[in-house]
Amino acid sequence: MTKIYLFNNSRGDTDWNNVYAMADTGEVLASHVCSNVGFMHGDLYGHRPERQTAWKEKFGDFKIVELEQGQVPPKKVLEKNRILGEKEKEKEK
Repeated sequence: MTKIYLFNNSRGDTDWNNVYAMADTGEVLASHVCSNVGFMHGDLYGHRPERQTAWKEKFGDFKIVELEQGQVPPKKVLEKNRILGEKEKEKEK
């Protein structure tokens, strides 16, 4: 089952929180700037029926994993993300 990590990539809970949804494939599925990290789940997934449908079609069953402040997805997921980024840069050349 695919895991989709929701996390705040800002330092602390600030007035402008850069939050992300990243699949365990390393793919960034969504990003958002929210005023309070408490809105992260709804802004990225809960209040987005189009995303719920798209992610269900793409992954089948999946699990949302909401990370605590200061946590990021596991290193293996971040490494997959880095590799995807490098492939995108190569395509742009």
